[in-house]
Amino acid sequence: MKREILRFVGHQHWLRGRDRVLRAFEDPDRQKPYAFTVDFFGRPYTGNMSNFIDWSVFYYGAFQGHELKLLAAIAEGLHRKGRPVNFFDVGANIGHHTLFMSAHADRVFSFEPFSVVRDEMKRKLKHAAVDNVTIFPVAMGDANETGSFHPPTGANQGTGTLGDALPDNASSEILPVTVVRGDDFFGANNLPPISVLKMDVEGYETKALAGMRETLWRDRPPMFVEIQRDQYTGAAARQGTMVKDLLYPDHLIFEVASSRGEYVLRRFLSGNTEEALVIPAELAGFIPGTATA
Repeated sequence: MKREILRFVGHQHWLRGRDRVLRAFEDPDRQKPYAFTVDFFGRPYTGNMSNFIDWSVFYYGAFQGHELKLLAAIAEGLHRKGRPVNFFDVGANIGHHTLFMSAHADRVFSFEPFSVVRDEMKRKLKHAAVDNVTIFPVAMGDANETGSFHPPTGANQGTGTLGDALPDNASSEILPVTVVRGDDFFGANNLPPISVLKMDVEGYETKALAGMRETLWRDRPPMFVEIQRDQYTGAAARQGTMVKDLLYPDHLIFEVASSRGEYVLRRFLSGNTEEALVIPAELAGFIPGTATA
């Protein structure tokens, strides 16, 4: 009964302080394993309360729901233009965004090197009877190599990284994972053009973007990416690599914010945000808020 009451509270996006209430009574970092199944935008979602993303789905209806609405709007906008939608999910984690976009895209291609969360993604998709997703057990980088992956500990299983900046919940364990150069991998596997790209690689953005630069410049897809602070034009410039230079020419970039569960697009300021939407200039205005940057 307590969980159902709190779940009702969590679904009230207008309610200020709901997150504080939920965390006070049901701290996501202290949850015991508890399996559940809930409706997820018309599809069954099976999760466990001990995983932070699943906890968010149970109490809020989705993890970062504004991101999902943005991706759905992009897919709808491309479909209105008569384009097929091939959604590429780089850093797919347990498949939250993959599962959602399987209902909005024609085909989904998901990339996840960490076997623990990848296996959970497979289980979720199987339970939901999703058949338009292809999963690849690899990470994206700027070279074909074996990388050193730092897995996370605790409830948030999405913070594992190949980068040098480790999160507070990083494990002391190091796992070898397969890293591929995107341009080589896409061609070798005869993958279709990228229509929409979502990338969340926890500080490995520049290497991942560098490895798929030729494909991105060819396909010019809308991209929802997490850009670590100062990586667009800031501190990374001193290291000789900027995200800005890896993106296709004539792009528009927006900060993605959230307001009562809806996405809000604003002028992008490097160092001010980590969530960004990048679109080619020729698609300006194809969804609300993208007429100018």
